[in-house]
Amino acid sequence: MFGIILIIVICLIIAVGIQYAEKLSKGGTVQMPDLSGLKKLILPVVLVVIAVILLGGSFYSVSEDQQAVVTTFGKVTRTDTAGVHFKLPLVQSVQKVDVTTHGASIGYAIANSNQGWEGKPADDHL
Repeated sequence: MFGIILIIVICLIIAVGIQYAEKLSKGGTVQMPDLSGLKKLILPVVLVVIAVILLGGSFYSVSEDQQAVVTTFGKVTRTDTAGVHFKLPLVQSVQKVDVTTHGASIGYAIANSNQGWEGKPADDHL
């Protein structure tokens, strides 16, 4: 996100610089624009951009087959289960861990008979 904003600002600066260079190369004079109104706008825009970046990095989601380990300055503070959660930006980090259980029948397998379900030794299916 920050990279995109930086690229846009650089492109705008280059575009304005090219316009001024063309005017100077034609022998014209370049008068600097009045930026007094722009100076009042810069601080609120910067604060909004910072707030959006921080809030965007504050929420995270955990799927049902994961758990999240939240660390604060590298020390484990909590684990979170499925859902949307909040973390303190720049202070806490989240590592998601897959907790899916993969199983296999050991000893017994369930077989379907006409009379219902019944447990059979697993060797019968081999």
